Amino acid sequence: MNIAVYVDDTILASNDFDYLKEEKLKLSKHFDMDDRGEIHYLLGMCIKRNMNLKVLTIDQTAYLESVLKRFRMEDCQPVSTPMETGKKFEKLDDGEEPIDVTNYQAAIGSLTYASIGTRPDLSAAVGALSQFMSKPGQEHCVGVKRILFLKLN
Repeated sequence: MNIAVYVDDTILASNDFDYLKEEKLKLSKHFDMDDRGEIHYLLGMCIKRNMNLKVLTIDQTAYLESVLKRFRMEDCQPVSTPMETGKKFEKLDDGEEPIDVTNYQAAIGSLTYASIGTRPDLSAAVGALSQFMSKPGQEHCVGVKRILFLKLN
């Protein structure tokens, strides 16, 4: 049996239903807990299980939609790639004005979480743009927006 704990949420998993039931009973004798049944949503991830086909899928579509809404980009036109082919981002020149660092860092952080969780296709672009977190420019912002414009499915 596997047990995953995040703050006050505990997830029990086993391929033996009877054993799982027995362990839940043991835990409930020591801890105040309630069984909410099969998991469907955790940490911004939608979890779906098809027991007949023995398939488990995890996606962050709802999370990514909330990120788009947070940055007021929910009506954007989707693109097919997270970064233009051959695109190289450079440091700002001394005379160039940086953009809002806080929003840029928040967007990169949100995209990093998605790339680690369920969207490894974003990793290269997010990694390239995360190098400019201390002093991002307009070109870097356009790059982040392109990642956000990527089709979610």
